[in-house]
Amino acid sequence: RRLVLQWHPDKHPERREAAEEKIREINDAYETLGNPFKRSQYDQQILALERKARGFRLDTTSIKPRMSIPKEFMLSPMGHPDKFVRTVGNSVFVQSRADAKMEFYDFFKDAKFSLWWLPEVNNMCRLRPTSTAGVGQDGGMNFTFMLHRTINVSEVVLSPGTMPESANVIAVASPVFSGAFRFEAAHFPGHYLAYKPPTHLRIVGGIVDEITTIDFLLVDYTKMFNYITAEEVLAPAVTGLGGDRNYVSLNALRMDANVVLYFQNVLRKAIWADDDFETFFESRSGEWDYDAERGRVRLRSKHAQLESSIRRARYPSDIAAAISAADDYDVCLLRLETLEGVLSALGQPPPPMADVTMVVNTLDAQKKILVAIPKACEKKVSFRHLLSICAKVEVFGGEQPDQKVAERRTETGKELGDLVSDKIRYDDVSEDITLSVLSTLCHKPLDWRACGEKLAKIALRLLEGRPLDTVAPLLRAVVKALPSSQPFAERLAELARSLLGGAEPAAVAETLDCMVVGGLCLECVPASLVRVMKSAPFPVVVAVVAGLGELGTEGDDVRTCSSFLGESRSALEGLPPAMLLRLCVAATKSVIVAELALDAVAAAAAITLPAWTADDASKLLLAVAKAKKGTGGVGVANLYERASEVLRTKLSEFSSVQLIKVVLAIGQVSACRPLLESVAMEAACNRLSDLPSAQLLLLTQGLLPLGGEHPALVRVLDHLASGFDNVSRAEMLLTESMGVEMVRQRRGELEAKGQLSADHLAKLAQMLAPVVPNHSSFWKALVERFTGQGEGEGVAGALGASGKATLDTAFPRGAGPDFPGKAKLLEAVKEARRPPKPKDGGKDRGQDRGQERPRSRDRQRGSGAAAEPAVSRRISESAAGHASRARGAREGRASSGSESRQRRRRRDAGSDRDREKGRNRDRGRSGSGSRSRHRERQGSGERERREENGRRKDRDRAKSRSKSRSRSRAKEGKKSSKADQADKRKHGGDDERQRPEAEDDRPKRRSSEDGGKKAREEEERLKREAEEEQERRRLQRERRTKLNEEAKKREEEESKEREAEEQERRRLLRERRAKLKLDEKALEEKRKQEAEAEAEKRRQQRERRKGRLAGEATAGAVVELDD
Repeated sequence: RRLVLQWHPDKHPERREAAEEKIREINDAYETLGNPFKRSQYDQQILALERKARGFRLDTTSIKPRMSIPKEFMLSPMGHPDKFVRTVGNSVFVQSRADAKMEFYDFFKDAKFSLWWLPEVNNMCRLRPTSTAGVGQDGGMNFTFMLHRTINVSEVVLSPGTMPESANVIAVASPVFSGAFRFEAAHFPGHYLAYKPPTHLRIVGGIVDEITTIDFLLVDYTKMFNYITAEEVLAPAVTGLGGDRNYVSLNALRMDANVVLYFQNVLRKAIWADDDFETFFESRSGEWDYDAERGRVRLRSKHAQLESSIRRARYPSDIAAAISAADDYDVCLLRLETLEGVLSALGQPPPPMADVTMVVNTLDAQKKILVAIPKACEKKVSFRHLLSICAKVEVFGGEQPDQKVAERRTETGKELGDLVSDKIRYDDVSEDITLSVLSTLCHKPLDWRACGEKLAKIALRLLEGRPLDTVAPLLRAVVKALPSSQPFAERLAELARSLLGGAEPAAVAETLDCMVVGGLCLECVPASLVRVMKSAPFPVVVAVVAGLGELGTEGDDVRTCSSFLGESRSALEGLPPAMLLRLCVAATKSVIVAELALDAVAAAAAITLPAWTADDASKLLLAVAKAKKGTGGVGVANLYERASEVLRTKLSEFSSVQLIKVVLAIGQVSACRPLLESVAMEAACNRLSDLPSAQLLLLTQGLLPLGGEHPALVRVLDHLASGFDNVSRAEMLLTESMGVEMVRQRRGELEAKGQLSADHLAKLAQMLAPVVPNHSSFWKALVERFTGQGEGEGVAGALGASGKATLDTAFPRGAGPDFPGKAKLLEAVKEARRPPKPKDGGKDRGQDRGQERPRSRDRQRGSGAAAEPAVSRRISESAAGHASRARGAREGRASSGSESRQRRRRRDAGSDRDREKGRNRDRGRSGSGSRSRHRERQGSGERERREENGRRKDRDRAKSRSKSRSRSRAKEGKKSSKADQADKRKHGGDDERQRPEAEDDRPKRRSSEDGGKKAREEEERLKREAEEEQERRRLQRERRTKLNEEAKKREEEESKEREAEEQERRRLLRERRAKLKLDEKALEEKRKQEAEAEAEKRRQQRERRKGRLAGEATAGAVVELDD
């Protein structure tokens, strides 16, 4: 207690760090000497070390390790009572609680070991963690080492190996320390398990130096709780009593059950008095807040402890260690002022010569701080303050930070950009945004969709009257953020467009380049460029022309600019390779650029070609070959000749993809034939194993101009044939073991990853048929790929329409190269071209179509109709025919429906019989093997699917036929009725006037009138039906119109509701922010009051301590602790 009071940090403000270190030493000493078990261990080791120094040795003949060693124990090296052997993964370390910085249970659960005794030699065993194998059980992870007659030292690791030379040890009682043991390698006498500070555990032989320990105290694992510290008991007790939020009285703490047991069983003394508790808590003021006046204590929060540690730290390494050891949640609770201080302290990467621990702690702390910054900025932070934090984050970690730190820094920048965007959108920050701030904002990762409109209005107000030199940098920065910044970029581009007339040529060209890159105001770019191209910087002019060419822009102004480039050959020679390459790429998309500038660009590239990288050179040749025009000029010819000279000596620098580009570019160029042969041999001899199938196909296509007898092409074809053969053999084996469906699925997966499909193989056959007709091994492998090996299916069935057409071109009517298996290949392709076999039930449908349809029309006429007069006969025939057609239509609909139902019943019955027969056949063949059953199940499922599809199509056809017949009959009836009415109007009146009415003709006339009446009624009925149909359609149109109007009205109402909700949300957000401002003010006041109360309380405590020290000095009562 006297030493704690003497070295309290408040008494040594000028040497606070040294005082805190002294307090920690005092606490550690008291923790050991105040614990009876720890003190006995400490005293035992002190005595043993003194005996060893005097040369005293123990008699170990009566010690039996099998009986003396506990079943479960902890290994503690002699001379280091606070350290224990622990396992971390497959590694083994010696650590103290302070080294590991872990909780009590987490630390000791990995320090539990046991021995597996072996019968070969007395006391021979294997040392292993108990967590990997229980006591009395073989196996688990053993301590293993690697020794040799020439190797005396080996690290110890965990391994399941049980080789006697590397895992067996002999337990030997220590001749120096009582109760300690040594572990000697069984097959290497004189080599012992040893601990060498700081943490290494190894097997060493020969003379052991003074700092290395080979004696270990095996502490019974049941004694583990004697190593628990007072703080580890008091902290959970105080937390359980609510001490993490409020003060807890010492009386309540004394009554806690765990505290009582700790003092009874571990310390074996009465619970401390108030003065003892005060000494304990005052010596740990960073973790505990003790109120001596009221006798109460509370536990400082983790983030408060962390903040105190950061505040007391002297060096950046101390800050990094504190933050690295803290939880992420506690770091996020730090105040923004503290986080800003850490940003400054840890802003640079760790020094190059720093140790591993410092590097790990620094990187971990940097990532945690970057995570915590945005969360702290979500509280009340002014706009300018937020921008200053963004600036610090942008440079945090240095120019070349660690990769993970750089990734986290980018994420933090985006989160801060979102916060800045929200402030611009919702707060009134127009007064805070100046021209320099606007320039800064344009370079930040903002949420442009959220703040673009408002920021554009502010920017246009600030840029009013400013020259183009001021607008152009902002436009370039905003263009980089496209497409999210599209509205803002368009407004800036329009402003810049209005300033092009009176600006300097260099500024105009730079602005035009920005517009081309962003695709803004393109209609004005060519004309503006023509005006300044002769006085503007030539590289910028080239960039604008190249951009216009890449966009495919045409016109007279583009022609003028391209012609200007074609005439500036000397200036083109001074351009970097990237700019020349960009112009060549533009020539592949623009006819004007290709026609007027390509030759000059190629000539300039030919001069500087030796300085080009392999990637740029391959892209250059491919772009020139793909140009839309102008490839026949002198400059292009010079480029090809120069490439043939220069690139042949640099082929080893080219990647496989770059070689393929060169092959495809120069295949048809006679001047590059030597280069093509060199590239072909390089690819064929050294690169084939690295090429995937798709690239191999391109390489084959590029080598065709060399001819079928060229060694390079022969090598490529041999490689392709070998690959085809391997794939066909693998598919055959998989088909035998897994079935056809699984092979098809696997083939589809491989084709998605790059394996050649059936259509690709057909394309390959088309390319090679006229060039290499005599390469028999290739054609044989290709045939087997299409038709399959053995049980394999082959890929002919997977050919698409384009693949089949390609094979027809390769082998027109069976012509083309002659090779074994050609007929088999063509037959497989022909089989794949055939339509599928008819589905079940097709026969019934054919029979139904062939059968005569039942007719329900009554075509018989009465025998007396021939004697009737012409008019009466026509009237009666018309009426009877109309009625019979109407009746026939109704009966036809019914009969067609009944016919279709009968056909469906017959077809369903036949399908059921077929399925039943298939099931009977399956049951009969159930013992024929798993593959047969699998094929039968697949066939049955496919038959059922075909039958179901057939039934569905038949139903659809029957419905359509019935509808068409009904419509045709109705039309015929209507036409006949109209014709009859016309006849009646034409002939009826004359006949009645010419012939007087006779008494015998009245029944006939009456029947004729009845028929005409029925015809008229039928016609009226049809007319009514037509009118009803028109009315129904009109009502439908009105209903549809009404529904559309209602939907439109509903959308407008929903839009208004959304706008109202958005306005309400904004209002609530403003109110919440206002409330947060008030809460922040109240919190600041509360913190200020608490700080003042804390300062007053500390002042009173210091006064009381001074009075107590004065009293003790006067009385002379000084109590010394055992050192």
